[in-house]
Amino acid sequence: MGKSVRVNSHKAPPQFIRRPCPQCGYPERTMNGAYLAWKREQAGLSQREFGAALGISSPYLSDIETNRRACPQAIRAEYLRLK
Repeated sequence: MGKSVRVNSHKAPPQFIRRPCPQCGYPERTMNGAYLAWKREQAGLSQREFGAALGISSPYLSDIETNRRACPQAIRAEYLRLK
C-alpha cells in the first residue's frame, strides 16, 4: 500500500503544494493531500465514512490524500465545507 499520512492534529499542514504538471513538467500549485486529510480528521470522519458520503471509494480518497491523484473541484469543495 502507500505511505500513510500522519498529521499533527493541532496544527494544519500547508493548504497548497507545488508539484510538476503531468503533461509539461512545469510546477503547478495544487491542494495538499495532507491538508485534506487533516480537514477530514478534524471533522471526525474516517476515509470510508467520508468517501461513502461523497459517493467515491475509500482507495480513491486515499490516493487524493497522499497526492497520488489530483483533487477534483467538486471533492475539494466538499473538503472545504467540513468544519
